[in-house]
Amino acid sequence: MNPLQQLSHLGQSIWLDFLDRDLLNSGLLQKLVQQDDLKGVTSNPTIFEKAIGAGENYLAPILDLLQEDPQASSKQIYERLAIADIQQACDILAPVYTRTQGQDGYVSLEVSPRLAHDAHNTLEEAKRLWQSVNRPNLMMKVPGTPEGMQAIRQLIAAGINVNVTLLFAVSAYEQAAQAHMQGLQDRLEAGHDIHHVAGVASFFVSRIDTAVDEKLNALLKSAGPAQKALLKPLLGKTAIANAKMAYELFQRLHATPQWKTLKNKGARPQRLLWASTGTKNPKYSDVMYVEQLAGAHTVNTLPMATLDAFRHHGQAQECLGKEIQQARSVLQTLQDESISLPKITEKLLQDGIDQFAKSFDNLLATLQGKISQIQQHYPSNGQKSAQEAHFEAGPLHCKLQQDRHAQSVRELLLQLEHWTAQRKVQRLWSKDATLWTSDDEANWMGWLDAAFNPLQQGVQDLTPVKLPTHFEHVVLLGMGGSSLAPEVLAHMLGSSCKARLHILDTTDPTQIQQTHKQLPLQKTLLVVSSKSGTTLETELLRDFFWHAMCQQVGEKEAPNHFVAVTDPKTPLHRFAVENGFVGVFLGEKTIGGRYSALSPFGLVPAMAMGLDLQQLVKPVEEMSRACSHSVAPADNPGVLLGILLGVFAKQGRNKVTLVTCEQTRLLGAWLEQLLAESTGKQGTGVVPIDGEALLEPEHYGSDRVFVSLCLK
Repeated sequence: MNPLQQLSHLGQSIWLDFLDRDLLNSGLLQKLVQQDDLKGVTSNPTIFEKAIGAGENYLAPILDLLQEDPQASSKQIYERLAIADIQQACDILAPVYTRTQGQDGYVSLEVSPRLAHDAHNTLEEAKRLWQSVNRPNLMMKVPGTPEGMQAIRQLIAAGINVNVTLLFAVSAYEQAAQAHMQGLQDRLEAGHDIHHVAGVASFFVSRIDTAVDEKLNALLKSAGPAQKALLKPLLGKTAIANAKMAYELFQRLHATPQWKTLKNKGARPQRLLWASTGTKNPKYSDVMYVEQLAGAHTVNTLPMATLDAFRHHGQAQECLGKEIQQARSVLQTLQDESISLPKITEKLLQDGIDQFAKSFDNLLATLQGKISQIQQHYPSNGQKSAQEAHFEAGPLHCKLQQDRHAQSVRELLLQLEHWTAQRKVQRLWSKDATLWTSDDEANWMGWLDAAFNPLQQGVQDLTPVKLPTHFEHVVLLGMGGSSLAPEVLAHMLGSSCKARLHILDTTDPTQIQQTHKQLPLQKTLLVVSSKSGTTLETELLRDFFWHAMCQQVGEKEAPNHFVAVTDPKTPLHRFAVENGFVGVFLGEKTIGGRYSALSPFGLVPAMAMGLDLQQLVKPVEEMSRACSHSVAPADNPGVLLGILLGVFAKQGRNKVTLVTCEQTRLLGAWLEQLLAESTGKQGTGVVPIDGEALLEPEHYGSDRVFVSLCLK
């Protein structure tokens, strides 16, 4: 048995926290059921937003629906798409539902998050969607608000399976459990059978650690040695401790006379389901919320990346019922240190509702955009087929033509099939070193996680409040690839910033002296950037400007003009702390220099310039979703571009010419480093060509591929 199957052997059911059409149509969901003993699927507005908004899988179905009803609204289109996906998933999992006699095999569909505080309309929408899907292994997801609890009781009484979502507090779980049992009692009293009515209580974990760790880190900054020794071990421990208290309550509730009476009438227990189990903090194990929450009579719903990671290196053993006293101690210490878990969980509930509501609104807006696009290009209601619409709207707008590139197209299609069959996108995101040489490649893939959570890479502490605001100049002292991303940002966006960024990555005395003389040091911030913290050139630059700043503003004021960006426990880290730098930001060891744009090495200079990081990373999140593990190779722009370059290189087109405009000129140098320095280490690869003057096509040989990086 693989580790996921071993969890099933322990009595825990594994569900997948993801759903899209490619998962269904590719056969992957069926494979996961067979390979990993997967027993269920959950969805939510954020999942549907990513699924429908990213890639092109839904363009053809949208066109089909518009051909049936040209006046359909975005909400109507969404519901029909979602219902079709849910029905197909239910049908795939129907054998699991039958084999487990209704314990598993469920697929969850959430009512509109806009109804979270409206009991009546939550009830009505849940009933309507239940009837529309018309599958016995459907679960309606209802948020654990006070109003939601009212609807849950009535839905259970009506014989509708319920997944109570967004539970953070143990007290909220108890309310959900009581609503479930009261609904069963109401159904019995009405003379109806209850043996087929199922439910789960989705208890969220990782978000609790994120919120509590933020408060712990704030306390640690001013804590003395004794308090630090008390608080530091609590980091990353609250969510598991909270979950163990909920599990203990689950066991007590199902030993009460109330439950035993219901059980004798055929009632099924409302199992605890661990949700939000993808690790948010890259410093923690990527499977910690699976390993430490393993226990009988529970469900764990995993994102695809966590599912792959646990299959690869997870350890399955009973943990939930162990170390209960330690869990109580963690929660008691938080209370003693005035960290209110009830206040945190109350806020997390509202934040979760707001997030899902925002995702739902974004989803409808994205759908409306796709609808408008289709109506603009195909106003005649169907002269083009859905397949043509899907094909022409593909990521690279490729057209399959029988021309001189037919061999390349055939090879591309073969590679896409190979990537799909070998699940290479999922293996890439799970950092499977066998995709390369099985050496240490997996140790340098931290940039993938940074793409989804760039502002959690140690930069959240860098706020305008914590840095002096009078700087007019920022000088980045660093050597190598980590300076390339800030240089591009300064070139493309620097004109709108409050401070001008200067890159000093040289030991040329003339350039150093020119920078020193031209800049008013009293209005200058120095960012000392070195991943290893031992780069000799950076140390020399740091020492030069440290002495210059001390002479200019005095030794007491000089530290307020210096920020260090380095990996933990390096000599630069120690120097910065000992000398009182105004900011010390630690990188992630698994992110290499030229890949560090979304780590402190890229984001600290950006913030120091005055860029709004939230706005800066917003399009990053969009592209990250489009390239994520859940997007098929043919719809995945990052994977598709890589496959294209590889196919062309094998056919002799191994010179990649980067075509830039003035705004993107420096981007070419950065990409040149990524292509030339980060690939081709085994004697094969592509050769990037940057800054070359463009000629007429007839002047080039058959070894070129051109990639345009120009802004529209």
